[in-house]
Amino acid sequence: MKKLFTLFFALPLLFVACDENPETPKPTPNEPTLELTSEATMEFDAEGGKGEITYNLIKGDGSLDGELGITGQTSPIVITTEQDWITIIDSESIFGTIKFEVAENTAEEQRTGYITGEYSTKSFTVTINQAASAGTPEQAFEG
Repeated sequence: MKKLFTLFFALPLLFVACDENPETPKPTPNEPTLELTSEATMEFDAEGGKGEITYNLIKGDGSLDGELGITGQTSPIVITTEQDWITIIDSESIFGTIKFEVAENTAEEQRTGYITGEYSTKSFTVTINQAASAGTPEQAFEG
């Protein structure tokens, strides 16, 4: 009887010891998603011109940037380029769109530059390739 009593007493302790009682996991903030929707490489002739990069920014709460009631304001992402021949046109850029201009290439070499968009820990880079100048007819003749 004493063994039975000990067994009944020890059995609940065994269940308590084996019962996994994990702490409630702390919610982690949802990461935003920054998705390039235009081409990752753009080509321009030597004369240059205007270009447009498009993207989707999905906030951590699942809403698109345009769903926040502030469509038409400037882009919420940080846009950078290190090339002086690429100009970001902030006044024309809105949510989901980055407008830029490529200056004329007067050099006889092709050139490559980059435009980067960043939001939180996410980013994308677009490569801008521009053709070399064909030169003037006198330059071509002297060659």
